[in-house]
Amino acid sequence: SASPRFLQLASSRFQLRSAEMEIRRRQALAMALAAVLAAVAVAQVATAATSYTVGAPDGLWDMHTDYAEWVAARTFHPGDNISELAALTNSTRPHSIDS
Repeated sequence: SASPRFLQLASSRFQLRSAEMEIRRRQALAMALAAVLAAVAVAQVATAATSYTVGAPDGLWDMHTDYAEWVAARTFHPGDNISELAALTNSTRPHSIDS
C-alpha cells in the first residue's frame, strides 16, 4: 500500500499539473481572442474603403474641372478605390490605393 507521504506528493503534483494546464488553456483562449479581434479589425478596414469617381459627380474628364482642387477636397486612404469614367467608352477603370 502507498505511504501517506507518497499520496500527498502525488496529489501535489496532480494539482500543479492541473494549474499549469489551466494557465495554458487561458493563454490559448487569450491568443484565439486576439486573433479574432485582429481579423475583425482587418475586415473593418477593408469594408471601410471608399470609392471615388474622378471628377464626380459627372465623372468625366474635361478641360474645365480643377482636378488639383478635386483631389485636395478629399482624403484618400489605403484600400480606397479611384475610378475614372472614360468619356469615349463609358467604362469605369478602377485603381486601388495601396499603402
